[in-house]
Amino acid sequence: MPQKACRVCKVVTSDNVCPVCKGSELSEDFFGFVIILDASKSQLAEKMKIKEAGQYALKIR
Repeated sequence: MPQKACRVCKVVTSDNVCPVCKGSELSEDFFGFVIILDASKSQLAEKMKIKEAGQYALKIR
């Protein structure tokens, strides 16, 4: 099953609905992703405004 990225919160998922924001604005056209293990200690998560652990797309078209 192809991975999709949510246009709203940038989470990467294989579902048809975003598990984080429950939105349906998903795109299969994204570049790169980052895995956040502990959002409270990650400087990258802070810059990307991510509050939960998971896989996030870096750029979504």
